[in-house]
Amino acid sequence: MRKSDNKQNKRSLVETDGKEQDVKLTNRPSTCKYFFYLVVLSIGFVCLGCSSKKTGEKKAETSASSGKEVKQLKRKNDKLKKAAAKTVQGKERRVRVGSQLDKDKVSAIIAEFDSPIIAERKIELIKSLSEVISADEQSVISVVQKSLDDSNPEVGRAAITLLEDYETPEILPVVERALNSKDEQTRIAALTPLSGIDDPQVSSLLIQALSDTSEDVRTAALEAVDEQEDPIKLSVMKIGISSPYKDVKSTVVSTLENRGDHIALEILIEGLKDTDATFRENINETLDFLIDKQFKTYKEARAWWLENKNNYDENLFLIDDK
Repeated sequence: MRKSDNKQNKRSLVETDGKEQDVKLTNRPSTCKYFFYLVVLSIGFVCLGCSSKKTGEKKAETSASSGKEVKQLKRKNDKLKKAAAKTVQGKERRVRVGSQLDKDKVSAIIAEFDSPIIAERKIELIKSLSEVISADEQSVISVVQKSLDDSNPEVGRAAITLLEDYETPEILPVVERALNSKDEQTRIAALTPLSGIDDPQVSSLLIQALSDTSEDVRTAALEAVDEQEDPIKLSVMKIGISSPYKDVKSTVVSTLENRGDHIALEILIEGLKDTDATFRENINETLDFLIDKQFKTYKEARAWWLENKNNYDENLFLIDDK
């Protein structure tokens, strides 16, 4: 039989139970057919990949379009949470002013504190004084002032905590003194009572703390700023946006983004004066989130805002889009 005939219809003999049977073998697929199948399969996988990519791009576009709305809702929710937390803190705060004076005990503590005693005993007396329900602010202020002069920083550190329950402008001079202490923990503790005092001097003290060489002190100052009401908070933010410290500027930007109103935007625009290109880029990203705009310079941003601010409502939504 010729090879050509054999390729077309190959037969073989198989012995089964001693009998010969014809078995027809099917034609083998040619190499060209295999190649054809591979090409078809490859095209199919490519088409499937393109389809998946387009689907992913559509999902990304949908996510991007809704992302801004989600962030804006989150911003409003954060404001409500902070307001609620502050209300709870206000209710839980202990009020000493106006409580019954324990004059004898306070007098005894002050008298011993002024006598020649070791630092450990002074700290014990400070703790005893903190347990006395007293409205005698001057006595407490006097103890704190003397403690800040002590050579042992632990004495001043313990004494400054006495001011936490006396949130009145009268304690601000001693707070200022504590903020100039060499002891970092004393400077941090001095910021705690500022959150409950409504006085213009608080702004200058917080600004001073934001310029502290210690990052921990600056962090504590930013937390105290966050608990303040307008206009103290805004006056500090206006200075903070130009801080030489990146941690301060970044926190100010985040706070203003969450605030998301006209005043916040105007302070953010001031950040475009910064010499740091990376920080200016951060400012532009925030502006893009709030109003879908970016600017090359402060002058360009300022001019645009003066011309267009009336087109935005309190929460920086375009009025025409309502």
